Amino acid sequence: MDPILYLTIKSLAWPAVVGGSVYLLKGPLGDMLRNVKALQVGPVKANMAMMDFLQQSEPIDAAEEPEDMTLERAAPAPKSAEALQDLTAEDPAAAILYVNQEVSRILRQALPGRVSDPQAIAKKLVEEGRISSETSASIQSLDDLADHLQVHPSVKLNANLAEQAVQRAAKLKQILKTQLEESAEPQEDS
Repeated sequence: MDPILYLTIKSLAWPAVVGGSVYLLKGPLGDMLRNVKALQVGPVKANMAMMDFLQQSEPIDAAEEPEDMTLERAAPAPKSAEALQDLTAEDPAAAILYVNQEVSRILRQALPGRVSDPQAIAKKLVEEGRISSETSASIQSLDDLADHLQVHPSVKLNANLAEQAVQRAAKLKQILKTQLEESAEPQEDS
């Protein structure tokens, strides 16, 4: 066999096999990928539930965007649950950012001066047995959503989904406080 013909066939064979396999398996692969909840490749993590939440959000038209929009949305801190509901109705992203700031503040108080990243603090608290891994995962999702909202301030959230997100974030704040208080209480000897 001619060496050039051999190299040509050899170099085209694997792309043809991979392409044909993907084409033949696109239905089953698509079904399998739709069931993936989280993905991690090295240090990069993706939470598909958060991606679904963001995909259902509606972008703001450029005409509706205020000219003085900054990366951080400034809103007065709500003093009560009713005030948080009002803020959620007025500016859902600001409400999510507010609750995320409160969760971050609680985390920094739990590990003062050691680490400032909420996700790293949550991981350390799980290692110490002070909070559950589910609470840590919720903190990570909330922090990722808040980061996304700060980077993309023009995202307009679906009102119902934003209200649910704020309620879950407020509940997370309470769960976090409870778990930290319980872990701080002295354990009774048997």
